[in-house]
Amino acid sequence: MVTERLTYFLENEALLYPYQSGFRRDGSKDPDTGRAGAAVYIPARRAAADEFVPDVFWYRHTCTCHTCCSIQFPLLPPSCCSFEDYKLTTEWLLNHTSHRPKVAVICGSGLGLLADGAANKQTFRYQDIPNFPVSTVAGHEGCLVFGTIEDTSCVFMQGHFHLYEGYSLCQVTFPVRIFKLMGVESILVTNASGGICPDFKVGDIMIIKDHINLPGFAGQHPLFGPNDERFGIRFPCMSDAYSKDLRRLAVDVGSELGCSDFIREGVYCMVSGPNFETIAEARMLLILGCDSVGMSTVPEVTVAKHCGLRVLGLSLITNMVRFLNYNSSSRHLLHLCDTCVTSVTSVTPL
Repeated sequence: MVTERLTYFLENEALLYPYQSGFRRDGSKDPDTGRAGAAVYIPARRAAADEFVPDVFWYRHTCTCHTCCSIQFPLLPPSCCSFEDYKLTTEWLLNHTSHRPKVAVICGSGLGLLADGAANKQTFRYQDIPNFPVSTVAGHEGCLVFGTIEDTSCVFMQGHFHLYEGYSLCQVTFPVRIFKLMGVESILVTNASGGICPDFKVGDIMIIKDHINLPGFAGQHPLFGPNDERFGIRFPCMSDAYSKDLRRLAVDVGSELGCSDFIREGVYCMVSGPNFETIAEARMLLILGCDSVGMSTVPEVTVAKHCGLRVLGLSLITNMVRFLNYNSSSRHLLHLCDTCVTSVTSVTPL
């Protein structure tokens, strides 16, 4: 029964092939590894050059009684990016630019103009960089910009990647490890988020002091799988993921610029998206102590901390989450970005 069903998938599902299996291609058991109770991993891959198919792994449980052999369980994929992939991309960038950045800036939705203030700019489109994912969301230009700000070499990501685009968390966080290998020491992450704290208002800038990783609670974690000691330890501490020194610096800079009235500090919560929260979900986030909510940033911060990078996070409050009124209509975040984004550029302490 198991062999018949596995053979059917291998022969009839064009996107499937065995990844790590106790079975041969024809569905027969491998005498060395095939045994009752073995796990069979089958990932979906790219079907054609112009068709994107995200990585999806399935766990097939087999047993001696065959009573549960028809059940399939989705599993998270192991890391889809090898150290060789990171090394190849890093070497390509180092060979194509003379910049050696010490600061990386990940620009969130509508915030790509953070790179406008850089001098001696050199720009690469994501699709031209080996192994680099491509932005598919409006407000994300999809360019990697190298430049200098006050003699500090920087690299700017004009657009980042999200789980809801179909990318694995390995791909979402791919640039962070590239920055580490390039010699980056500090990273500024920015995003557009919905305000949950009743004291917040649209246009506020929240300095992220901590986060809640809801996808991580459900097993969607960027450090899932074998740990590569060349990047960091197996069990990194996240209690200080956001540098206290950089947070203090951001507050001081904001005060010097007269921006204290709209500078906040709070806890950011990541959800996977792409839908906005239901009223019940928003109420839950308020109870959990979240001050704003968005669909990005946390994976990059987690990997940056794992790599030993200093992190500063800024979140632009582009709308207020409605968690009390069931008659309110949902609003998209992006239409407010243009009127709010200048606030972020004025207090970014590069």
